[in-house]
Amino acid sequence: MTLDCGLVPNLEKLNLEKCYDLVELHVPIGSLRRLVHLDLNHCKKLDSVSFIKQLESLQVLKNLRFLDFRFLNLMTLDCGLLPNLERLHLGSCCRLIELRAPIGCLKKLIYLDLYNCSGIKSLSFIKQLESLQVLNLRHLYLKEFPDILPEHSNWNLLPLYFSGNYIEELPSSIGNLQKLVSLDLHFCNKLKSLPQSMYSLQCLKHLDIQNTAIEELSEDLGYLEALETLILKGTRVKHLPDSICKLKHLKTLLLEDCKALMRLPEDLGLLQSLKELSLSHCKIRDVPSSICKLKRLRKLYLLKCDQLEELPEKLGHLECLEELDIRGTIISHLPMSLSLLKDLKIMQHYEEIPLYTVSQVCTSMHHLHGWTHTRGFAHFPP
Repeated sequence: MTLDCGLVPNLEKLNLEKCYDLVELHVPIGSLRRLVHLDLNHCKKLDSVSFIKQLESLQVLKNLRFLDFRFLNLMTLDCGLLPNLERLHLGSCCRLIELRAPIGCLKKLIYLDLYNCSGIKSLSFIKQLESLQVLNLRHLYLKEFPDILPEHSNWNLLPLYFSGNYIEELPSSIGNLQKLVSLDLHFCNKLKSLPQSMYSLQCLKHLDIQNTAIEELSEDLGYLEALETLILKGTRVKHLPDSICKLKHLKTLLLEDCKALMRLPEDLGLLQSLKELSLSHCKIRDVPSSICKLKRLRKLYLLKCDQLEELPEKLGHLECLEELDIRGTIISHLPMSLSLLKDLKIMQHYEEIPLYTVSQVCTSMHHLHGWTHTRGFAHFPP
């Protein structure tokens, strides 16, 4: 299939996303001058070499704001032709080697997606993108953090996606990203530590370091005052710093598969905004009683905590609790206070808990959701 853009000289938006059979896009001189939006995502059969040459012959696409070339087979792209571009999507352009960005171009670029562009040779041009707000460098398989961070602290970068790379450390200049809201480092499985400068990021709300090689978190973690989500799943962390209890805005704490984690801070109940706590597959032996102060907690996951024998007796004081998963634990009885939780919808347990305990606690059928695998359930009184 071919398309002649010369037939629509005043076109402003061209969306050919997932036109899998598109082979040729004819762009004669004088066409596409008013083009604002161009989407060729997943046009895998497009002769991108010929198409790029045609674009270059147009000299400058001064009106173009949005460009999506994801999954194209292009090898180079001259961004000097795109002075007013705001969003550039190049994810999974696996053959991309060079992104030419002369000094002074791309001043208005706010979004750059280079996901899985593992062949690109240099990323140094990113440093000059003064308006950049979103940067996706996932799965570039980088062994060192690229020289992309400015030496000043007025960069507007909000989320930085850097998962699936092979770096062992982050540069201290990460602390210059004072407006950073989200940092995604998951599956950077060689990353061993976080620089101290990172704990000065006062706007950081989301930190994902799951499946990294990090074993210890600094006591300075408590300085990340805006943090709302902390994902530590699959790390080698042995204990949490007590300062984590200072994170008064933390809503989600995911610790599942932290197999070296054996205890929790005693003052965990100070996390007054916490709504979700996942401790599944950890080796904790007990849950601190202060957890009963988490008045906003809705989800508590303890799946396969096979060293856990009991729950705090006042767990029923968690008035917002909706989901409780204790499958695979060695808990032998349920706290009577759970009968206070009228909105508890899931209390799953695949091991045997004495039925008299269940009968005393479960005053409504809401409490029985997920109990179908409990041995002896057929004899539960109506």
